[in-house]
Amino acid sequence: MFFHASSYYDGFSRAAFDPRLIRIPRGFPDMAFSSAHRVIITAALLCCGWAGAAESGKPNFLLLVGDDLCWRDLGFTGNKQVKTPNLDRLRTQGMQLTGMFTPAPTCSPTRHALYTGLHGIRSGAYPNHTRVYDGTKSVFTHLKAHGYRTALHGKNHVGPKDSFPFEILAEANDDNFSKSRDWITKDPSKPWLLVFASNDPHSPWDRGDPGQFDPATITLPWYLHDNPETRRNFANYYAEITKLDWQVGEMLRMLDATGQADNTLVMFVSEQGNSFPMGGKWTLYDNGIRAAALVRWPGKVKPGSASDALMQYTDVTPTILEAAGIDPLAIDTGCPDAMGRKGFDGMSFLSVLSGKSTKFREVVFGQHTNVGISGYKDPYPIRCSRDSRFKYIRNLAPENTFEIGGFGKTLKSWAKDAKGNPSLARMIDRVAHRPAEELYDLQADPRELENLAKDPSHGPTLARLRAELDGWMAQQGDKGMATEMVAHTRLGHERTSASKAERNDPSKREPAPSPPKPAPKAPAKPNVLFIAVDDLRPDIGCYGNTIAKTPNLDRLAARGIVFNRAYCQQAVCSPSRSSLLTGKRPDATKVWDLNTHFRSALPDAVTLPQHFKANGYHTAALGKVYHRGYEDGRSWSEPHWYSSGQTVDTDPADWRKRITQKTGAGVVEYKDGKPEKDEATGKAKGPAYEVSPKPDDELPDGRTAAEAVSRIAKLARQEKPFFLAVGFLKPHLPFVAPKKYWDMHDPEKIPGPSIATLPKGAPAFAGHDNGEIHGYQGVPKGNPIPEAFARTLRHGYYACVSYTDAQVGRLLDALDREGIAANTVVVLWGDHGWQLGDHGLWHKHTNFEQATRAPLLLSIPGKATAGSKCETPVEFVDIYPTLAEACRLPAPAGVDGKSLVRLVDNPAGAWDRVAISQYPRPGGKVGSGGPVMGYSIRDGRWRLTVWRGRKNGDVVATELYDEKNDPAETVNLAEKPENKPVIEALSKHLPPVR
Repeated sequence: MFFHASSYYDGFSRAAFDPRLIRIPRGFPDMAFSSAHRVIITAALLCCGWAGAAESGKPNFLLLVGDDLCWRDLGFTGNKQVKTPNLDRLRTQGMQLTGMFTPAPTCSPTRHALYTGLHGIRSGAYPNHTRVYDGTKSVFTHLKAHGYRTALHGKNHVGPKDSFPFEILAEANDDNFSKSRDWITKDPSKPWLLVFASNDPHSPWDRGDPGQFDPATITLPWYLHDNPETRRNFANYYAEITKLDWQVGEMLRMLDATGQADNTLVMFVSEQGNSFPMGGKWTLYDNGIRAAALVRWPGKVKPGSASDALMQYTDVTPTILEAAGIDPLAIDTGCPDAMGRKGFDGMSFLSVLSGKSTKFREVVFGQHTNVGISGYKDPYPIRCSRDSRFKYIRNLAPENTFEIGGFGKTLKSWAKDAKGNPSLARMIDRVAHRPAEELYDLQADPRELENLAKDPSHGPTLARLRAELDGWMAQQGDKGMATEMVAHTRLGHERTSASKAERNDPSKREPAPSPPKPAPKAPAKPNVLFIAVDDLRPDIGCYGNTIAKTPNLDRLAARGIVFNRAYCQQAVCSPSRSSLLTGKRPDATKVWDLNTHFRSALPDAVTLPQHFKANGYHTAALGKVYHRGYEDGRSWSEPHWYSSGQTVDTDPADWRKRITQKTGAGVVEYKDGKPEKDEATGKAKGPAYEVSPKPDDELPDGRTAAEAVSRIAKLARQEKPFFLAVGFLKPHLPFVAPKKYWDMHDPEKIPGPSIATLPKGAPAFAGHDNGEIHGYQGVPKGNPIPEAFARTLRHGYYACVSYTDAQVGRLLDALDREGIAANTVVVLWGDHGWQLGDHGLWHKHTNFEQATRAPLLLSIPGKATAGSKCETPVEFVDIYPTLAEACRLPAPAGVDGKSLVRLVDNPAGAWDRVAISQYPRPGGKVGSGGPVMGYSIRDGRWRLTVWRGRKNGDVVATELYDEKNDPAETVNLAEKPENKPVIEALSKHLPPVR
């Protein structure tokens, strides 16, 4: 038995169901049924149902989709002018999802995401008029595999057909709802999914009743310029919204009439914003990607409820599957992400619908490309990340003009009116030209008009959302501009003139056009940006310092992980760098001073960059990477570049022979590893600090940053992945930085040390005589350094840190600009700490915490732990094997370090190692047998330093500090009997006596 009635119900409130239109099936006596008989049959049908879900025990699904409808333009979202009684009624019957977002602001990518649970760049469906990669599966595929029937009534806009195996009941703009009603009732043994995809209110707004709205009296929204053209078009747009509402009403009455409403989950989504200028479509502002959404599921979803939990279209398919009793986590989507995972990008929000959860996602994402849109000229890729309060937008080609044909006559009329109207001209210019980065406080500025991207007070928020976006792009395989430039290969989704029967018969379908990339390839090996900073202690924001101005280091930290307890192998430049770059401790490299090359002891060592070079990377070094004068030509694919204009290589046959070239004026000459002149000033070693009048790029680190930005642009266009090492001199003495960085800090607010003497009970040789700083002009003789002068030195140090931070920011911006941040591992490390008067000491050269502890920031794209901290003590020899694993290279042989990737994945995970540092001293106790070596062992609580005679290995002194209760290391606890077990346990990690 089935209905065969007109689909045109009269009015919005009365479900027109005429019992006289029941057709009696064959086999019944050929007799006239009275009206009463027909009513009884009708009641029986409604009770026992044509609801296939009732037989199967599974729910049906009706998905209602608008088209180019701004979320603001509905009655239930607060619009008092538009007429949407059916949607408003649906709102009272279910849950309103106010935190729903589309992943793109154009039709085809949003629908692909809605149906696949995948974001567009991963699936291949990211420009408009697009298709997914062959083999990608959709909600229709998954439900059919579990006994569901699936169909589409209305706008298609997805492909290829094999990925979307639905029956097509009616084309776009076909309002014959009897086709859908017949389909949902024809097989009561199977549950179903029906998508009604309207073509309304998509432009040109000629399908509604224009008499419903008077253009002269409607109130235009704030984002539109008021003129007759705008008013006429907006009135017609409202008319089509009312037509969409009527369509929704027809579909809901169909459920009521067939008795299937109680076992059908109904969901309405509005799609992206309208196509008026700044109406949202083609932009990632909330007008563009925020969607109106309703869910009704009788007995499951509380009527009249609402949730503001953040969610996306990609979450709809997993939710439908879970509602159908299918585990979405067990689904193979047929389309791996850049990390090789084949699960959904989306997650089920069934717990939100049931009221069990009030929160869902922390961040949602969006992308847009102009390619494929009528009238576009310049590529204009846009990406965004948004949390519950802030939105970050990245315009990858801000130098281009955003121009498409879809704005049509409306924008042309605005341009005409803008002559002599500066305010309107600025409004139009905002459509066409946008900055590289935008940040909006949606709580204070819901219209997204005040860009906070350059506001320093919002630096942490900017850094956090940048990092979220970078991680998402990496997971998607999004290479920014490079992805934009191949978007045209993803156009077309099998539109054909074949009949409906042919389209629904797989054997008669036209073959899909073969895309250049039929499926996402395994991702290329990531690039590496390796940043070394000289004499940098952890006085930066991401380490908890509230005085230091380091927004770019903090931004990098938000993209990756902060190793809060990272330790160098020896607190002086060359030994620290030699150990890090070889993965070997100083006792293996034999580099304990500034006058020894590691290849003297390890002539055949394969260094960190050399390992990358051997595995197909282009490796290059700019600035101070190895200690100056002790470069290693085998490590690099090209000569080592310095800001002085000099390049250095070494003879492949004899590493002792340095090959230098002077490529510019003002070259600083080196002799025996030491500069004849100061690197920062070009003069003989002068004052310990200088408030420089020069701009950034007239000082060495600025020139290094400028060169690095240029190199990144070139390397990004090469086939090979790159390993680019960039070394900054500051904050090494002398403290020379442009005045603006000095002005960032109030010297009175920079704290002095908590202890200005050696720890109680420490041997005298644990410290030093501050000889390095006394070598500079103007430093008062003797110790301690007078407080007034010390305050100026601390001020200079902080100024230099901020100067270097700005240069790091230029490098991160370059990665973003070139579209390669999502495939670049970034590591930043200070070669050791620095003592700013701590223990009465200046510079490094000790085994104390302030000298051996240094920053280590690591960003591996795609890691879920971005923005986290690891408190486990780690060592710089761990960096070599870590980068190898992060870039999928063979593990290096014979290194002393251990990969930290497991701690990146789980910062609180188990770790079976301690950190070991060391420092030599020329003498010790009388009769100690000569010079001594102090080995310092650091675990999560204690620091044990054991001083041994270099000749006989005898212990000449022991220090023990409780870093938990005495982080300033004020008292040596080694002589306390109760600490003997601690000393014995830590001593097991000491190297053997040789």
